[in-house]
Amino acid sequence: MGRHSTLSVYNKLMLYQQIPKPVWTYGIQLWGCTSQSNRYIIQRFHSRVVRGIVDAPWYIRNDNLHKDLDVETVDSVIKNYAQSHEQRL
Repeated sequence: MGRHSTLSVYNKLMLYQQIPKPVWTYGIQLWGCTSQSNRYIIQRFHSRVVRGIVDAPWYIRNDNLHKDLDVETVDSVIKNYAQSHEQRL
């Protein structure tokens, strides 16, 4: 899944969504009430993985990568999970 892997970008994104993403979304209801600095830690990890998947150069913004690859940011995932959890309650 590294920068020089021969897998396609689609397959790398699929691997990311199947293995590391469920790890940090496991307790996501609690992430909504944590401090912003703790959420930034998860977002930095997320951005590094996405940047490594497409082997993006340093001058490409993370926001552009997320939009182009149609990948949600950590804050938007937390918001979606929190809203669905609230509706179930």
